[in-house]
Amino acid sequence: MADIPDGAQIMVGGFGGAGFPNNLIQALARKGTKNITAVSNNCGTRDGELGIMFRNNQIKHVIAAFPALTPIIFWNVLPPGK
Repeated sequence: MADIPDGAQIMVGGFGGAGFPNNLIQALARKGTKNITAVSNNCGTRDGELGIMFRNNQIKHVIAAFPALTPIIFWNVLPPGK
């Protein structure tokens, strides 16, 4: 965790609620790492996924192929164009 600074780019696996590195995501949320660029297939769908970091405003940019069927957290924190 100490090697992941503010402004880091992280790539996380997972799809449809399975396979996410939830321990890593929760640890980064507790640490307060900010200005993250997250690369993920989907994101912000549940409390155990990147949604934690979106709610904490820790993610500045996201690259995602499929944010979610209903990416409400994603849309609320990163509206189109941001």
